[in-house]
Amino acid sequence: DDDGKQPFYTFARFQQLYERLSSFRESDLEKGSEAVVETVRQITEALLWGEQNDARFFDFFCEKVILANFVRVMGLAKAPKQVKLQLLQTLSMLVMNIKNQTSMYYLLSNNHVNRLIETEFDFEDEE
Repeated sequence: DDDGKQPFYTFARFQQLYERLSSFRESDLEKGSEAVVETVRQITEALLWGEQNDARFFDFFCEKVILANFVRVMGLAKAPKQVKLQLLQTLSMLVMNIKNQTSMYYLLSNNHVNRLIETEFDFEDEE
């Protein structure tokens, strides 16, 4: 029902995506990664839209420490490759597309990037 006037990414929708992400447990990762990957993808798109259009999105992202949760999931031994790949793509997209200096400072502070660098990846896998 997108008539071009209402953005797809409402703040309420962004909050719902966060609630969905928060409800995932490590055991959910073992069962299947599709729902987690899709939720992370939608959060990324909404956050990038919000960073340009509505400051509440990035404020909420910071307040709920979503980036730290992304990095934490990346380090889980049982996290499927698809989830880790989506999280890497997300972090890459955020760093490449965030324009606000304060937002970029947040992304690069708090040791999140350091923890990501310390995460062991299978570099033999071409994906």
